[in-house]
Amino acid sequence: MPNFTDYGCGVPEVDDARKKEVLALRDTYLEMSLLPERKLGEVVRKELLQLVQHATSVSPWWRDRLRDADLGSKSIQGLLRSLPISSRTFVQGEFEDMKIFIPQTDLADYILQKTTGSTGQPVQVIKYNPLYSRDIDAITLLEWKWHKRDVRKKMGLFRLGSQDADYVRAGPPLEYIGEAAPMFQRSSVDRTSEELLDALFQHQPSYLLTNPLSLKMVAQVQIESPRRIAPIEQILTLADRVDDSLRDLVRQAFGAAIIDRYSSVEFGMIALQCPQHNHLHVIAPNVHVEVVDDDDNPVPVGEPGRVLITGLHTFAMPMIRYEQGDIVTMGKPCDTGITWPVIESIHGRVRSYVDGPDGDRKLLTLFTADFLLMREIQDFRLVKFDDTAVFVAQTRAELTSDQVQRIEASLHKDVFRGNQSVRILTQREPLRRPVWKVREIYIVSGAANPQWTIADIDEILMWAESPAE
Repeated sequence: MPNFTDYGCGVPEVDDARKKEVLALRDTYLEMSLLPERKLGEVVRKELLQLVQHATSVSPWWRDRLRDADLGSKSIQGLLRSLPISSRTFVQGEFEDMKIFIPQTDLADYILQKTTGSTGQPVQVIKYNPLYSRDIDAITLLEWKWHKRDVRKKMGLFRLGSQDADYVRAGPPLEYIGEAAPMFQRSSVDRTSEELLDALFQHQPSYLLTNPLSLKMVAQVQIESPRRIAPIEQILTLADRVDDSLRDLVRQAFGAAIIDRYSSVEFGMIALQCPQHNHLHVIAPNVHVEVVDDDDNPVPVGEPGRVLITGLHTFAMPMIRYEQGDIVTMGKPCDTGITWPVIESIHGRVRSYVDGPDGDRKLLTLFTADFLLMREIQDFRLVKFDDTAVFVAQTRAELTSDQVQRIEASLHKDVFRGNQSVRILTQREPLRRPVWKVREIYIVSGAANPQWTIADIDEILMWAESPAE
């Protein structure tokens, strides 16, 4: 029996009571995925009504915020239209007032999470972890059942910000459904595509979890310099956009199907890929998704629009009609019998990579960046030119020299992981948004002009060619 790493030993043991609760919730979700549309709408409306009543009964701030709520509406659409839309700027500015301490709960059960700002301003959210983690566990097991995976088969993880390990216990919730095989994991930011491919050759997994950009780079290397890797059954992706060309590339390289999902820091899992098609199904018992035009009116199926998400179980910090920053196209009802709403495509975030001096390509990400914790930064852009990186920020006040040094240190250590010339530009006014969906990091060919202002950078982002993918 192999020795588990410290990371693996830190995985919690299976708790029988929690196992029973999570499996029951998974089965409830399975049943709800087949409910007639009208019945499903009634369930979702009741969930939203409960969230609104909870917020207004506990918090005077929320009572004023939702004063026009039409609690007597018989439809989810009618209730939603009576509720205000929350922008990222609004949530960032009203963070303290939006929080709710749920009566008779322990403060230690609340967790704080923060987005990277790749869809706009970085946003902090508070979650009641016993409820949030229970939902995530049940949704995870729902997806495993939908896609008929076997926990006894080996799985590899190429993850952001994780340490390398060859034996990692699967832990809950996968151990709730069988004797799960140990996993292996590699850091997708510290390892080159060749090193990640070598790990696949070494371990020969049946499943792989990674982000689409890392997957694309590894697949390209496999086609160029193939290793003897047995066909991978499924590759699970998250965090970036998946398109048909990537699915074709991965099938050519590994003989594998991509199983995608739509998630965010604010809500966790939002939608799962259909068991039979490439489209996604909104997890209707947990979140409600609207897609609207510039006038906040619903757009027809098949047309792109701004996505508004309501977390039906966000009792610690209600996230109601929250504009996440994504552009989404909804699809027609699914022919599999699953009645949860269909997301046909997400025009979403694209991560970036850079070529090192030795020609190795490495993923760039803000995932572990320390500067994201700075409340002084309201919004930012990070642009990498050939000779320097320009960090453009909207700040609450002029930054001190210590704050500037903290940003520079974080960019060196957490983002570029090495020496990198950095220029920091700040302003108090909101930053111009050049595109629908902001990349984590913009890569622009050519040298930066030291005289460029924020307006010049805006112009570059508006008109420059899209970064290479």
